[in-house]
Amino acid sequence: MVTITPVDENNKEIFSMESLIGSTLLKDVKGKDSPVPFQEALKSNTSGIVALYFSASWCPPCQRFTPILIDFYNAAKAAKSGFEIVFVSSDRSSDEFDAYFAKMPWLSIAQIEGSAAIKTKLAETLGVTGIPAMAVLDAKTGEIISGGEARDDVMAAGGDKEKVAATLQKWKEAERFPMSQGPGIMGSGKAQNPLFRFLSFLAKNPMIIFGFMYFVKWARRQMVEKGYLEDGAGGEAVDDVVEDVILEQGSEF
Repeated sequence: MVTITPVDENNKEIFSMESLIGSTLLKDVKGKDSPVPFQEALKSNTSGIVALYFSASWCPPCQRFTPILIDFYNAAKAAKSGFEIVFVSSDRSSDEFDAYFAKMPWLSIAQIEGSAAIKTKLAETLGVTGIPAMAVLDAKTGEIISGGEARDDVMAAGGDKEKVAATLQKWKEAERFPMSQGPGIMGSGKAQNPLFRFLSFLAKNPMIIFGFMYFVKWARRQMVEKGYLEDGAGGEAVDDVVEDVILEQGSEF
């Protein structure tokens, strides 16, 4: 669980978003050497909700989702909704992070000593097992509002101002859940559907499809040689599929 350090007037521990994502944040890549204090960075966040965006530049699905999220965020900012996003990077180097974050209009966890531990703890606590992932949290209590479905909501709204406003209102009014339920909530949504994830896995690993089709072709030859199947029966269709897969090897999914 997340370590909660602040206490109230009765000396009881209370949640602090700062204790979750760090005492400083980056407002843009130009200020990476001088992170902004947490309270200053989030002073415009009047909506009561904040989204954590787990992503990386090397991830193809992230590359497709990030521009949509940028449109969503810009529409929210134009409407002065007080909504904020914090980037949780999985980039492998500072150069990768710099180039990717430079395209983003929101905040990021500072790339300083201890930030790796913060990001690892966030992923473990919320149950983030793949990217892109987005967790919408109550900024005051740390309770989780939306996980896997948050991505679906952003995809549906895009940069449409009315749809973005409706989505933000939906999140504001939504039921809150303890962060301990994060893994189940992050696993919801269309993008987390088992069939969708299986198809996505195959799309990202076309060699598996090629291997399967090669095996089918080999098995057909064995059946022809043993007399169980006439030569050419259904073979053309298999060959065509194998050729299609080979042609698709270099394409981006």
